[in-house]
Amino acid sequence: MFPMTSIAVALALLISTSVLAAPAADGTTPRSLLAQAKGLPEDFEAHFFDVPLAVRVERDQQFVSEAMVVLSRDDRLTLLNFTDHEGSTLSATERDTWEAYLKAGVQLGNCSRTCPNRLLAVHYNLENSLVSLLTEQVERDDQTPRYMEQPQGGSHGLIVRNH
Repeated sequence: MFPMTSIAVALALLISTSVLAAPAADGTTPRSLLAQAKGLPEDFEAHFFDVPLAVRVERDQQFVSEAMVVLSRDDRLTLLNFTDHEGSTLSATERDTWEAYLKAGVQLGNCSRTCPNRLLAVHYNLENSLVSLLTEQVERDDQTPRYMEQPQGGSHGLIVRNH
């Protein structure tokens, strides 16, 4: 069992260092639009700014709608329209609030004024065409917990799930 433990520790160390060294690809660390577009071929950059783009819009990692947006070189996003919200759990009222807010045009990054529904930030990720709306509720999960709670009086066992 000892060799397996040292292999597991080495693997965990390798994964943790690669995560720290890797650029953010999941939208958790926002970068400016110009920085994200640097990796694009020169011909494609002209088709990235100031033209309609199809994106997915999420609020706190929950699907809001598919949409058409326009991005500008000064890190602004303007919604043209929501195109398909089939499968979204948001109410029509909340979706309309986000639509009105984004149609007015927003600066990407932290929200500094007139922030609806306790909005903290708006981010865009070029790699997966994702617009993320982050609110104060981002770390509060109203859904079913994914893990079992530990017993109040302590535990004498281990729950294992091989996935």
